[in-house]
Amino acid sequence: MELQYNYSRYLEAKRSVDDRALNQGVLQVVRDALARKGDALLRILEIGGGTGSMVRRLANWGVVSEADYTLVDCDAESLAAMPRAPAGFSLQPIHSDITEFLKETNKKFDLVLAHAVLDLIDLEEFLPLLWSCCAPSARYWFTINFDGESVFMPQMPEDTKIWHAYHLSMNRRPGSCHSGRKLFTQLSDSGASIDASGSSDWVVHARDGSYPHDEAYFLHHIVDTVDHELRAAPPVDSVLFARWITARHEQIERAELVYIAHQLDFAGSSP
Repeated sequence: MELQYNYSRYLEAKRSVDDRALNQGVLQVVRDALARKGDALLRILEIGGGTGSMVRRLANWGVVSEADYTLVDCDAESLAAMPRAPAGFSLQPIHSDITEFLKETNKKFDLVLAHAVLDLIDLEEFLPLLWSCCAPSARYWFTINFDGESVFMPQMPEDTKIWHAYHLSMNRRPGSCHSGRKLFTQLSDSGASIDASGSSDWVVHARDGSYPHDEAYFLHHIVDTVDHELRAAPPVDSVLFARWITARHEQIERAELVYIAHQLDFAGSSP
């Protein structure tokens, strides 16, 4: 199995996965809060916005019709792959480290978004900075926050050790493999309200013999990420690990692999 892995393609491939996963109850709380703001032009900040999937989702789902939208990401390739902004959106993509951006910006935002990125961030340092850039009565919507559970089916004997090692590897960088559950405490401690929360699990499986959209590529990318993260010091015998990786890729090619990852969404008000 020889694929050229591309992070921008991965972000686009997971759009349909995220569409299914996003918690609709939490989203409804965001919709209701934005509706109460009336016709004023919303100033929106998205951190780690990648290829702009969330701004397109907000427009396509009718959550926001007009906005002054600032999208910050440290990956120039993803920003370069972003399509044209939806109608009604004044979109400003910014290539920057998010912490540096928050320290330097003079703008105040009505809605702040973080999609599938908070498990990479030291939230004790980050949240106070983020809240300092919020306007009075600002809202937040934090989505796809990983919470330490991953499943491949069919199961293989090496699964437990491999997933445990992969999740632990997340804790060696800023953030946590349990960022989802930790947000309950971290948001409250920062002074923010939690008005809604709910699961936003990824569930990917084939239908009628194939994966929808580009989700086979999404799965190959997940397996490749585990491979690169653990290859130098695999938690099982290196031959067994290589066989596990190969078997998972082959299962995707046969449309047999099922993938589940547990995540949480949150919405509420800044302090």
